[in-house]
Amino acid sequence: MSILLLHGFTGHPDDLLPLEQALLQRGFTCERPCLPGHCTSVTDLNRTKAEDWINFVRKRNPDVVIGLSMGGLLGVILAAERPISKLILLAPAFKLKPFGQTGTMLSKLGLHNFVRMYPKMVGRDIQDPIARSQSKAYDRVPLRGLLEFDKVRQQALKALPRVKCPTHTFLGAHDHTIDNSAAMRLMKNPVMLPHSGHVLSVDRDKKELIAQCLKILEK
Repeated sequence: MSILLLHGFTGHPDDLLPLEQALLQRGFTCERPCLPGHCTSVTDLNRTKAEDWINFVRKRNPDVVIGLSMGGLLGVILAAERPISKLILLAPAFKLKPFGQTGTMLSKLGLHNFVRMYPKMVGRDIQDPIARSQSKAYDRVPLRGLLEFDKVRQQALKALPRVKCPTHTFLGAHDHTIDNSAAMRLMKNPVMLPHSGHVLSVDRDKKELIAQCLKILEK
């Protein structure tokens, strides 16, 4: 079984490294790529388009997609277009918190022509201080890139009704990035991880998350 692990907007593939390591130990084949505009400089995200991310994942043909935040949105789009056996969404970014929504709205009004990026409101959204200090995610949000993220978000919402494969959703009780109410309304029986922020796969509940993912995949 091949598994595609997708990180989020401004994130890094290493956000999913502990989960990939557990999957490899169980004999799964994994791909944990870096999405366009990431792993270099945050300024590159201001030059990256929604279609760059979508076309990037369309070139893959996994059996399972595990997606974090925007990676989950890309997983939804892929699962709506082709057969996927299982889809696991980690803090899917169907709706941002008000600060992110405001940034998107201001960018739509043209603010990105004057302000290229802004600091993340709460820094890297991870409750565990060690994991937060080790994070390789960008520490700023590019405004033009945020507009492209919103295009992915809207496409995923339109695609969601066409997803037919079993889908499992995990959320963080202390997530300061996304509004959990959207996923709780859209998805069936989401699991709330009580001690985690947005980057569930490296946060305080990661052992429980990994155990539940393995249980899902080994059924």
